[in-house]
Amino acid sequence: EQLPAPEVAVSTGGSGAQTALEHELVALWTEVLGPAAAEVTANFFDLGGHSLLATRLIARLRERLGIELPLIAFFEQPTIRELARQLEQGAGTASSLQPPPISARARVARRQVGSS
Repeated sequence: EQLPAPEVAVSTGGSGAQTALEHELVALWTEVLGPAAAEVTANFFDLGGHSLLATRLIARLRERLGIELPLIAFFEQPTIRELARQLEQGAGTASSLQPPPISARARVARRQVGSS
């Protein structure tokens, strides 16, 4: 008696992307982080992401999609799904994704640290 043929998983681009923006983000993340980044619920940092790679993604988002995104967005929305949801809600230009303003006290502290 023969063994049954093994089941072969066929990849259909199982990223889970549901929107056009999620598909675009999957493509960009995959370019920067590799094929493991194709899953929309994967955490950017768990995939080996760090601030330099986030900066690369920010530049590509700006070039290809015209989206301005602060670095902090990757810390607040570390998955493609979360990031896309924020951007689709218009938060890409809203204050929730903008870096907080630097206070006068913070500027003085920075100068003091730099001059030491």
